Amino acid sequence: MADGQTVAVLHAANRFEAVAAAAMDGEPHADALAALVAGTRAAGPEFAGRVADALAVMIAWIEEDDARRFAPKTAVLRDAAARLRA
Repeated sequence: MADGQTVAVLHAANRFEAVAAAAMDGEPHADALAALVAGTRAAGPEFAGRVADALAVMIAWIEEDDARRFAPKTAVLRDAAARLRA
């Protein structure tokens, strides 16, 4: 059973995925991504690091399916993970 922070990490990662999916569809995403990064980092470095780790797992799963097709999406997720670790 997941603890409350794990659920929060997964929820945050899913929000990043939604922004990346919108970006893949050609929608503007820079402001939404910046806001999510800022909000996630405000929760503390440990939380931000866990979200970045969850994004790395998400990227790996996406790339297992079709790395080329989803390259724009994974690029946004990589950017987010890098910003969370900065």
